[in-house]
Amino acid sequence: MHVSIQRRIRVVAIILISTLVSSPVAYAVGPTAVGFGTAGGFAVLAGSAITNTGLTVINGDIGISPDNTVTGFGPGIVNGVQYIADSTALSAKAALVTAYNDAAGQTPVTTIPSELGATTIGPGIYDSADGTFQITGALRLDASGNPGAVFIFKSASTLITAVSSSIVLEGDAQACNVFWQVGSSATLGVNSTFKGSLLALTSVTLDTGAEVEGRVLAQNGAVTLDSNVVSVPDCASVTPDPDPGTDPDPIVQSSSGSNSRSGGRSGVNRIFPYPPTTVSNYDPIIIIDSPVTPHMPNSGIGPDEVTETSRPLLGPHSRLIIPAIGVNAKIGYAGLLPDGSMDAPISPDDVSVYSEGPVPGEKGSSVITGHYGWFQKRAAVFDNLSDLVIGDIVSYEDIDGNIISFAVKEKRVYYATADTSEIFHSEQGTRLNLVSCFGAWDPISQSYGKRLVVFTELIEQ
Repeated sequence: MHVSIQRRIRVVAIILISTLVSSPVAYAVGPTAVGFGTAGGFAVLAGSAITNTGLTVINGDIGISPDNTVTGFGPGIVNGVQYIADSTALSAKAALVTAYNDAAGQTPVTTIPSELGATTIGPGIYDSADGTFQITGALRLDASGNPGAVFIFKSASTLITAVSSSIVLEGDAQACNVFWQVGSSATLGVNSTFKGSLLALTSVTLDTGAEVEGRVLAQNGAVTLDSNVVSVPDCASVTPDPDPGTDPDPIVQSSSGSNSRSGGRSGVNRIFPYPPTTVSNYDPIIIIDSPVTPHMPNSGIGPDEVTETSRPLLGPHSRLIIPAIGVNAKIGYAGLLPDGSMDAPISPDDVSVYSEGPVPGEKGSSVITGHYGWFQKRAAVFDNLSDLVIGDIVSYEDIDGNIISFAVKEKRVYYATADTSEIFHSEQGTRLNLVSCFGAWDPISQSYGKRLVVFTELIEQ
């Protein structure tokens, strides 16, 4: 993935620091985007080891030099190339040293408090008096309408982010222009959301569920991963809206943090059987894991081709059974909400099948949703959906007690604004698609930003 670099003239400028206690704002001018050279396409780069646990998704290349220890892929997925102790990795490591020194040497520097949470910060170069940075809660980076604005944070020692902490980009700020130079090691907390390229002299640890839009680069030590998503950022040109306020409201495609019927966290991102008409650009699918089938067809039989008279009814004993993750759940029907998205189950223990589509076992794509990450940490039916692997068995017990079995064929993760209509349509065959949310809970938007879809196919009897 190409990262465009926008050079700006360094100037000495007035530095303004707000004295607001509740939400301090710091502004500075002068940094230049750090160039990565041959390391630009790497999402993860390490010196001694790259170790993964769980369903980590790397969108970009990974590399290691001089060591050659890379473990945990799979179950981890690399949507890129693995360069292990070869000339490409060696070149990227040399480029990383140059990038690290570039970030470390930029001036002028503004000294700010080491705790960055609950603050809004403008473009500039920053360090702290004690040589560390922490993020607890939300850090907002505000580019004030300039998509080329650069943010550089220089920590002489460590960078540590708290559980469920987040970095929020505002005012056209872009992750490709955010840089974290760390003199020792960095640790990103459980379910935290991080923006920017992290350049650590020693090591980087991503705790369970942490997500990075940027790069994770450890010059001398190891990178440790656990069920994470790391995506190399891409700088996009941002054209201001010439007539704000006249565009139609966007379709809301992620669930709110409170389920109005149950009072709990919803945990199912909205999915749409048909492409939205008010959104012209969809965010991409971020993973494709399909060693058996390269791509599930997305045309042909759809929900509008299933008749009420031909559909077997669900009964009180109809259940979804997934032995690999301990699921044995009651199945109900879910229709469409006013915004055109599929509804979700009321209970975190149950699942719902799309009422306008096929019931499992009928030709076409049957879609079942279930909850994940429920309110107050209560267990939900699809908490472990990501643990399924190709070949695992998913069974449906019909109204007569018959068992119909499917095999996992593919897993994908979609951004919340992706076109999900293909999940509901199949050109041929009999499929059962399982849907839940994925990734970290965003306390700002009160939603999960991605959806995990497990595609399965009928096992012929």
